[in-house]
Amino acid sequence: MGGLWNALNSFSKFAEKNMPKMQEQMEKMSERAEKREEKRQQAYQDRQVIIDEFKSQFYSLSDKELVDIIHSNEMNLAKSAALDILKERGYELDSDNVWRKK
Repeated sequence: MGGLWNALNSFSKFAEKNMPKMQEQMEKMSERAEKREEKRQQAYQDRQVIIDEFKSQFYSLSDKELVDIIHSNEMNLAKSAALDILKERGYELDSDNVWRKK
């Protein structure tokens, strides 16, 4: 039983000594996670602003022109805007990979 008490006592001393360091590390990790989340949210908002700008310019395009954008080498954000508009217009991609009205 003495070995168990010695082990518990040693662990208790170790925990007392290292607890402030561990708490500080946990706080730093939490702060970094918060910053990453803020950056992720900002990137999403920035992306959405760009997509909305493309959409405002693409509404006057025909359905065929929108499909051409989707199948082109344009930026992914332009493709996202074109996809959104086609979906708003009631189109969906069928199993043959063809855009059809619902």
